[in-house]
Amino acid sequence: MDAVENAIRTALARGDATDRAFREKVYRSVFSALERASSSNSPVSPEIAAKRRQVLAEKIREIETAYIRAEIDPNPPSSDSAPEPEMRSRPVEPVARAESASDIHSEAADEPDEPVFSRKRRPFTLLLIASLVIAALGMGAWWVYQSGLMLSDAERDTRVPNPPRTLSEEDFKPDPGGSPALREQAEENRVWIGIFSPDDPSSVVATSGATAEIADDGRGQVLRIRSSTKEAAVMFDVGQGILEQIAGKKAVFDIVASSEEGKPTQISVRCNFGDLGDCVRRRYDIVATPSEFLFELELPDASPGASGTIAIVSDINGSGLAVDIREIKVSASP
Repeated sequence: MDAVENAIRTALARGDATDRAFREKVYRSVFSALERASSSNSPVSPEIAAKRRQVLAEKIREIETAYIRAEIDPNPPSSDSAPEPEMRSRPVEPVARAESASDIHSEAADEPDEPVFSRKRRPFTLLLIASLVIAALGMGAWWVYQSGLMLSDAERDTRVPNPPRTLSEEDFKPDPGGSPALREQAEENRVWIGIFSPDDPSSVVATSGATAEIADDGRGQVLRIRSSTKEAAVMFDVGQGILEQIAGKKAVFDIVASSEEGKPTQISVRCNFGDLGDCVRRRYDIVATPSEFLFELELPDASPGASGTIAIVSDINGSGLAVDIREIKVSASP
């Protein structure tokens, strides 16, 4: 075995020589070694360079032919049998020249392994990245279209009507005691339905942190409620029969209340009427003089299904100031 063939077979022995892709990589490495070796040595004549390339190509062809024969027939016939026709491997293009077979061996052995499928993975990775970018751009365009950012002010007002501003559940709606119009309605000859009276406190429930007790403030009986925190409420029951009477109508609720002498406070009022809905939390300034505090609701025409509640916190600052509730009533009109 000459030096060139020995160098090639030594390089093949370093890996899986039965793998055709590995063998092709070794052959490419051999010719690359020729390229690098020739660039570092004195040039030779074109005739000698061509001769060396031809010799190397023949050696590679012989070695590859032997491997191909082994793949086709692992058990070769005996010597007296007719020889199999020789099969040619894919031609390998010679690249350059080398000064010696030892240069080929060292360069091929030191050649770093390159993943066989690396060139196939790069297009797939680029395709995946491109798909993700296109999907992100599509989602962004859809969001811009749905949000109406590309519409003019006029188009936004006509094609997608802006909803009226509403107060969230945690917002307060300051109300000094009802608008003048509501006060005028309260003074009219309206039919009032009683929700609470100190004469019957059985429909009142004090939640944790709140108290409710009957007291006399010198003007008559009142229900004195006290909240130790800004969330501790006293619940007033609104019977199902009352809700059925005001369903589908515009209802005006009236709370008659006063604070302890010299201790004004601010209360919060919320309501929950089951299937008829609820109201935003309101706040009112309460002083020692008994006053009426009104709010209006337009209720849907539906069955309430159950009773409702009106919840009052006596001091939204959590200072524990008390409020005297004298009466709660409601009146409804079509």
